[in-house]
Amino acid sequence: MKKWSLFLGLYLCVCLLAACSMTAAPTEQLPEEPTEELPKAMDIFRVVGDAEGFLLAKQDGGAGEIFTLPEDWARGFRGGELVEVTWSGAVQETYPGRLVDITEIQELDYGFDDLSGLYLTVLEDLWEVDKGLNESGVDYVGVDLSETSLSESERAAVSHLFAGRHGAEAVSGTWNELVERGDIAAEPLSSTGSGTDEPTGYFYYWDNGCHFTIQEKPVTGSYSLKPIAFDAQKWRSSLGAYFFGNCTSVQSALGEWGGYQIGSEMIS
Repeated sequence: MKKWSLFLGLYLCVCLLAACSMTAAPTEQLPEEPTEELPKAMDIFRVVGDAEGFLLAKQDGGAGEIFTLPEDWARGFRGGELVEVTWSGAVQETYPGRLVDITEIQELDYGFDDLSGLYLTVLEDLWEVDKGLNESGVDYVGVDLSETSLSESERAAVSHLFAGRHGAEAVSGTWNELVERGDIAAEPLSSTGSGTDEPTGYFYYWDNGCHFTIQEKPVTGSYSLKPIAFDAQKWRSSLGAYFFGNCTSVQSALGEWGGYQIGSEMIS
């Protein structure tokens, strides 16, 4: 009887140990769910500028869609190229804006057109002639490219680059718009001897600014390469302006504008 009782006791102990070992067994870990990558932004931009500095103008974008091209990415690119930029999608709220966390800038093998570079050259040439018009007191530079074939974002980029290179702030608007806003002042001319109190005209001037305009003109005829014609002017007052007339340039088959010819020059 004692042997049987001892056998039952040992059997119960073995069963209890087995139960404890089953309870202490580690639970099976479920595989971790893959972490979803944050979406990235991807857009096409035109590189605007030259060796002195570049900006990115969003293709067919508005005036506010211009962005700095960080120095560590600028090497190897040139003005006129179309590039595809991949970045985090965030933009620092500066002007020009800054694309946050750029991971790739891919040059596209189509669409090269450095017309913005040509017009930057024209503006710089205008700045250099008759420098007395803009040599001092110019805090603001107005650049009107509204009658060119540049996109709105490219026009904004050219204006910003040009004004910045001369230590001035870019001001948008046509000459008439600047007059209406009061940036360009108007003084009535004397009506003495005219028999009326109405002024005979107005003398216009921009005391602390200089206004630049490039206006494309129609080109007729058939050409193997794409030509362009334009007039260009810088204006400080009714008696202070310089004018490039009947300018022409031709775009190569590779999209490059190699230079331009001035048909006539006038000064007032």
